[in-house]
Formats: sequence, structure tokens, C-alpha cells
Amino acid sequence: MILRSLKDLHFIVAAAFQALCGLFASGILLFFYRAFINTEFEYSSVTGYQYLLLLINGLIQAIVQMLWIKALQLDKAGRAASIMFLGIVAGYIYD
Repeated sequence: MILRSLKDLHFIVAAAFQALCGLFASGILLFFYRAFINTEFEYSSVTGYQYLLLLINGLIQAIVQMLWIKALQLDKAGRAASIMFLGIVAGYIYD
């Protein structure tokens, strides 16, 4: 795994790099979607409570991502990678 070779790199740096790349890519995709595919986009009214829920959701996911990267860096036998596979399988089952 790449994260094992980056043991000296702080785990927050890897998570922040992934988040910034995702933010940049999603911004580009959103622009092209609104410009070429969905041109009659109407803004809906979102309440403050919904924004709060989105903020809490984003913070929890960021913390989980940082802890997951830390676990992959500390793991020696590949047990964390097998748990990642089980998470994918559980996602398909419960979907």
C-alpha cells in the first residue's frame, strides 16, 4: 500500500489532500452539469437545520477518513484492508 511507504507523512495531510482533490473535481463536474445537462436548474429552499446536518455529516466523515488513514499506516498485517472490503460488501447488501 502507498500509505505504508508514507509513514513519515502526517495522516491529516493525506486526508486533506484527498478532500481537496474531491472538492476540485466535484466543482468542475457541477459546473459542467449545470451548464450543459441541467440548464433549467431551480434553487430549492434549504433550511438552516439541513445545513447544520450537512455540516455535522461532513465533519464526521472527515474524522472517520483521518482515523482510517491512521489505521492503515499503523497496520502491519493488512487486517484493516480486509475490513475495508467488508465495508464495501456491507454497503452493497444494505443498499
